[in-house]
Parts: sequence; C-alpha cells; structure tokens
Amino acid sequence: MSSLKIYNKKGFGSGMFSFVVGLALLISMLATGNWRPKSVVLCVLCLLLGAGAVTRSLSRDKAVRDLIDERDERNILVALRTKSTCFTVLRAALLVLCAACALGVAFHPVEEARLILAGVLIVTGLLWFFSFVLELICSIH
Repeated sequence: MSSLKIYNKKGFGSGMFSFVVGLALLISMLATGNWRPKSVVLCVLCLLLGAGAVTRSLSRDKAVRDLIDERDERNILVALRTKSTCFTVLRAALLVLCAACALGVAFHPVEEARLILAGVLIVTGLLWFFSFVLELICSIH
C-alpha cells in the first residue's frame, strides 16, 4: 500500500479549501433545490480548480514546476506590477468617490442624503489618506 506524499502544501491547502467550498455549495443546492446558473458555474469551477490543485500538489514533477514558476523573476515582476497598478487605480477611484461625495454634500437638496454622503465622504477620505500612509510605511521598510 503506497502513501500519498504532498509536495506542495500551499497548493494542497488552497485546492482542498476550494474543493470543500464547491462541495458545500453542491450540498446546499441539492438540499434547497435552488439550481441558479451562477451557483452551478461557481460550484463546477470550485470543484474543478480544487481537484486540479490537489492533484498538482500530489505530483512531484508538477509541484517542482509550480515552485520554479513561483520563483521566476518575470512572474514576480508581473505580480508586483499588477499589485502596484491595482493600488494606483484603487487610490484614484477613492479620490473620485471623495470628490463626488463632496459635491453631493454641497449641492444635494435632501438633508438625509447629505448626511449619508458625508459619512461616505469621511470613510473614503480616510481610506485615501491611509493609502498614502501605507505607501510611506512600505517605502521606509
């Protein structure tokens, strides 16, 4: 009797999590009889991606290939650029939302709407400010 060896623990863990989420979704759809197309697609994707990640983590050759791909400088550069662009877009979206809320607070005729917009303005303004603080801390580190 041969035992299974896990060569990529991180891939195995994420694959099992995805597979269990897909299984839970399948069980809930069976129990409720609610077969919405989005749920079915999500269930199939979770099950397939989870099973694929688990099988890749149990194969020595594929686990070594995944490790090489993970440590490749080009892939690391792409990931860093993607995160940087995402952060920049998020900061710009927060600034636009702040400006829209400020205009709403200044010119909206309904008092309750102005109060809600003021709350959203405070939250988005704080998030925008914290993005600069976070960037400063990361650049010092």
